[in-house]
Amino acid sequence: MQFAMARSKAHANLHKLSPILYDTLVHLDLMPYRELSTPEELKAALQGGDRLLMDATERAYHRSQDEAKQREHYSGDQIDIPTKKPRKSQKNPDPQLSDEQRAANTALSRVRIFIEHAIGGMKRYNILAHTFRNCIENFEDDVIGVCAGLWNLVLSY
Repeated sequence: MQFAMARSKAHANLHKLSPILYDTLVHLDLMPYRELSTPEELKAALQGGDRLLMDATERAYHRSQDEAKQREHYSGDQIDIPTKKPRKSQKNPDPQLSDEQRAANTALSRVRIFIEHAIGGMKRYNILAHTFRNCIENFEDDVIGVCAGLWNLVLSY
């Protein structure tokens, strides 16, 4: 038992208390804004930034055996990834990246570290670290939003 709550009551309390936590984080302006429907809204949300770099974390959850439903949850491919060092071979016994490639990798790493730390901070909340078995519609999205809001709260104090 943790927080004087039996495990059998955790599910019920989670669904009672999560809307209160969600509303509190919205009131404190700590929830990430996630409802962008036009390119203009995206530009306004970026506040004049000229580049958008996104990273994602994948959540383990019970997947449907239906192939069409599995495709709905496919996260896609990464677009902006560091340049890898070429493989060592007989023709190229000492492979190296060019100075330009190294500089691009360094610049990308300096930005990505903040994203990686944010994802790691959100995963400190165990609900994101384990298989998600809750079937309530949109609840997983709300949980991720609340974890992001809580991480924003940590960063603001």
